Amino acid sequence: PAVEIEGVAEEQAAFNLATAHDDAPESWRFGEVLDLSGDTVTVRWNDSGEEEVMGREGVHTADDQIVSGRIDLGRCMFCGLCMEACGFTSFFMTNEYDGMSGFSRQDLWFDASRTRVLPSVHQEVVDAELAKRANKERDKRAKAAARAAKKAAEEGA
Repeated sequence: PAVEIEGVAEEQAAFNLATAHDDAPESWRFGEVLDLSGDTVTVRWNDSGEEEVMGREGVHTADDQIVSGRIDLGRCMFCGLCMEACGFTSFFMTNEYDGMSGFSRQDLWFDASRTRVLPSVHQEVVDAELAKRANKERDKRAKAAARAAKKAAEEGA
């Protein structure tokens, strides 16, 4: 689960990543659900290992909320590990780099509003990406079948 840390919005507003020597303040606290019964949740927090029993109303499923907060393209190596860890409806990487430039460092910070792919809003892009992946897989299988048929023909001759 994920719980939003109270009071962090003011700290983030005053935080200047361009001059800071520390990481941006964490806005979410993550944990492991140990027990989910009734109106309470027993959580073991990842940062401290402490267990806490709390009400269900403030707890969010981590994959329903943006969990990491911000991607700084000035530091990103485009390795794709963040994309692999998140679901397809969260965000995905393409070969297009439109919009990845700016006149300030803040223009290189991508948060949930700039990275989230909402199928209801971006249906065309989602369909195109899924079609591209399906075509690639279909071509791969066709090549494998042709290779297998050729090998079988050579062995039969």
